Amino acid sequence: AVVAALGGLGAWDGVHFLQIARDGYIYEHSFAFFPLYPLLVRAVSWPLLLVLSPEPALLLAGVAISNAAFIAAAVCLYLAGIEVLRSRSTALQAALLFCCGPAAIFMSAVYTESV
Repeated sequence: AVVAALGGLGAWDGVHFLQIARDGYIYEHSFAFFPLYPLLVRAVSWPLLLVLSPEPALLLAGVAISNAAFIAAAVCLYLAGIEVLRSRSTALQAALLFCCGPAAIFMSAVYTESV
């Protein structure tokens, strides 16, 4: 059920990040991917492995990490906007546009963009 619901978020480069998190760097082309994100995915997936098989546990961990980092980035943008723009409403608008923009889907995917 997890893979059916969130599988699209683990496509393209996400496949490589999940493979690295599961098996480590076993293929030469995997070295193009920095190890921080796969290490985080592997660490967060450990408790999930108690109730899920490896594929859904890693996928769920990756989506959770990406979304947590995305929310943190939006909060940081809001706080920076308050300091720079001196307007809470404009800072809020900027943060909301960041969250609702067309590229926001990539912040929820199993990619490093949000981290």
